[in-house]
Amino acid sequence: TPLHAAADFGGEQLLKILIAHPKIDLNVRDNLGQTPLFFAVRLGDCRLIRFFLEDNRLDPSQHQGALGNPLHAAAESGRFPALRLLLEDGRFEVNATDQDGDTPLHIAIQKGDREDLVLLL
Repeated sequence: TPLHAAADFGGEQLLKILIAHPKIDLNVRDNLGQTPLFFAVRLGDCRLIRFFLEDNRLDPSQHQGALGNPLHAAAESGRFPALRLLLEDGRFEVNATDQDGDTPLHIAIQKGDREDLVLLL
């Protein structure tokens, strides 16, 4: 969707325009079950992530398909600032599992990412 593309490529101005539309669905999923927030997290752009988090239409309880939730994306991509932002928000399930049964903590351990590991403990 255009919202996925804006989140995936860091299109801040386009994302602002799209999110401002009252009928835009922030929780729309692509063919892999991922929301635009997942794309922004994977990109590691905290400005874009904040746009989503500040909108009350966001449903943080939605699982992102086989890849888990946005915390999984942050841990997998090594995006420490994004992970910290999501954890500070407090609405994401830190013990959620992906298709392999891994939590974000498991991913941080597997990747040997000490910053993420400490943050997730």
